[in-house]
Amino acid sequence: MAPSQQTTSDLRSALQRLGVGARSELYISIIDSEAERADIEDYGRRTENNAYGPILDALNAFLRSLRRSRLASDRIGTKLSALPQPALPFIRLELMRRLDREIDLEKEDWSKPELRQTLEHAVSHARLWFRKNPGPREAAGRAGFSRSVALLYEQITGKEPGLSNQLGRKGYTTPFEELWLASLRLVITDAKLDGAREIYRTASGRRKA
Repeated sequence: MAPSQQTTSDLRSALQRLGVGARSELYISIIDSEAERADIEDYGRRTENNAYGPILDALNAFLRSLRRSRLASDRIGTKLSALPQPALPFIRLELMRRLDREIDLEKEDWSKPELRQTLEHAVSHARLWFRKNPGPREAAGRAGFSRSVALLYEQITGKEPGLSNQLGRKGYTTPFEELWLASLRLVITDAKLDGAREIYRTASGRRKA
C-alpha cells in the first residue's frame, strides 16, 4: 500500500500529538501494515484460510524455544531473523517501548538476562497482532483494523480509546479519534469522522453490528 503524502502527514501529526517522538515512522509502518491486512480481509473475507496463522505459529514456536532452552545469543539472533518479516516491527516496537531506547534486532546481545526476558515479553505481546478472536465477534477487515489502532493507542498512551460524543463536548475530537481517522484514510481515502466513529463503535461492541 502506498499512502498519499497528505495521508501520511496527517497520520504523522496525530502520532506526534500522542508524544511518540522519533518513533513515528515505525508506528506508521505498523499502521500501514494493518491497513493492508484490512484490505486483504475485506476483499476475500477469509474463512478456511488464515494468511496470518503461519505468523502466529512461528511466534509461538519461537517463544517456546526462548522459554524452554538456553539458546546462545547468536542462535537467538538467527531464529529471530528467520521469523516472518511482518512480525519483526511489532517485536522491535515493543522492545523499544519497554527498554526506552533504539533497538537493532541484528546486533543486540541476547545473552543478557534482562534483554532476553524483555524479548520474551515482546514476542508474547506481538502475538496479539496476529491472533484471530474466536466466535461471531471475530475482527475482520476495517473492524479488525480499528481494534489494531485502538491497541496501538493504548500501548502509546496507557489509556483506553475515547470517543468525543461520550464526553459530551460538541465539536471536540479526541486524540484517539484523530489517530483512527488518519489511519482509516489509508483504506478509505475520503473517510469522514462520523463513519470512523461508527466502525469503531461496532468493532468494540459499543453498537450492535
